[in-house]
Amino acid sequence: MGFRGVSRDTPSAPGRDFVLHERPTASVDYDHIWWWRKRLPEFKGRPCRVVARGSLNSALVEFPNGARVVTSRYAVRKRD
Repeated sequence: MGFRGVSRDTPSAPGRDFVLHERPTASVDYDHIWWWRKRLPEFKGRPCRVVARGSLNSALVEFPNGARVVTSRYAVRKRD
C-alpha cells in the first residue's frame, strides 16, 4: 500500500507496475465554503473541503462533484 486511497494490484499494461484504484470513502465532510466570485463564480457559496495545504498559502480544494482546484486559502471559508 503506497499512498492513501491507492492500492497495488496486477499490472495493467507493459511499463506500468501498478493499477490505481480509489477506495470508497465512508463520509466526507465538506466543512468549507467557496468564497471567491472572481475565480469560479459558479461555485460561489458551494460546500467544499480542503484536501491539502501547501506552501505560499495554497490549498487543494475538492467539491462534491469531484472537481478539484489548487488555489489560495483565502478562496475558502470555514462553515459555521
